[in-house]
Amino acid sequence: MINQVLISAAGLGIASLLGSAIGLLIKKISHRLNDIFLGFCAGMMLAASIVCLIMPAIEMVSPIQWWQIIAGVAAGVGLICALDYVTPHLHHLTGIEPEIHHSNKASINRILLFV
Repeated sequence: MINQVLISAAGLGIASLLGSAIGLLIKKISHRLNDIFLGFCAGMMLAASIVCLIMPAIEMVSPIQWWQIIAGVAAGVGLICALDYVTPHLHHLTGIEPEIHHSNKASINRILLFV
């Protein structure tokens, strides 16, 4: 089993290294290509969360306890919405989209972006 863990860790590390190298080499990509990459990543994360988290949770509990899974998913959606509201949106710096006004102060937005 330790061999499988080491092989998986090495594969993930190499994939991360290659992705980072590509990101460093390509300085400017088109808006369309950026949307394609973001859509692909969002689809992969959605599939991973459903297949690896939600489906096993459904199998582990009885139908009466599904409210726990629904509450967990709803809490996750609420957290993402809250984070989208409080974190800075600096699209205007990239020139891709105009800035959507958030009621937070600019200095707090920069700190949150750094974090």
